[in-house]
Amino acid sequence: MGPASHPLRSRTVTVIALAVITAAAMWLLTRPHTTGSHGPSARSRPGAQISAATSGHAPASRRESPRTSPKEGVVLPGGSKLVNGLPTRFPYTDLGAVATQVAVSRAQIGFDYDTAITAVRTYATTQESAVFVERARLAIGERCKAAGVPANVPAGGEAPAPASYAVTPVAYHLQQLGTDYYAVTLLSYITLTTTSGTSKDGFYSGTQLVRWVRTKAGGDWKLTQGSNADVRKVLDADRPKPAAPGSETFKSEGWIQLNAEQS
Repeated sequence: MGPASHPLRSRTVTVIALAVITAAAMWLLTRPHTTGSHGPSARSRPGAQISAATSGHAPASRRESPRTSPKEGVVLPGGSKLVNGLPTRFPYTDLGAVATQVAVSRAQIGFDYDTAITAVRTYATTQESAVFVERARLAIGERCKAAGVPANVPAGGEAPAPASYAVTPVAYHLQQLGTDYYAVTLLSYITLTTTSGTSKDGFYSGTQLVRWVRTKAGGDWKLTQGSNADVRKVLDADRPKPAAPGSETFKSEGWIQLNAEQS
């Protein structure tokens, strides 16, 4: 269930729900949020999605991301090739990097280990695949535990009703770390329903590093672990806080909204 069928609400999740959702998501970097509204940040502002800290690094990939969020939201490009049933070969643009991370998030649903691992192997660099596989295993394990689902759901199998887990990306923020190299922060609406019918939902933001990897076939955007220095740079940056689309906080934090029809 996502924003299309469940009205977006400005309330944040409770501390308990936040802990469950955070543990169930697979991210390199996360930003927890607290109950209540956030005021504007001194450094976070509309149009600042490309970090000033990277001045002097002109990206080789074409820039298409708007500086401020358009009213209708950004329409992301599609992938030109399916691999393991998942879209890949996104355009060589900054929006291609965003689209890759959105595809990763949309693939992280349900409670099936094999499906999650196939997804991360599809999108991660070959050299770092094992790192992301382990993160996926831990995320699925925590997700199953939180929902009361047995940790042995077979590939393509159904979890005990009414248990469910879904992620709907609704906005993004970009920080350029170098040529063809971005930290993509997604704002998502996450819902988790347990086997007993208890639902936990809310807005949540997580960050992943995405780099263009050249191949004989041309190249594609891939998840990458990044160096300790890269991770520290992202952690030190003023990443936007979660907020409901349309709210004043959402605007002041500089989120770029995604087109609702693609959600």
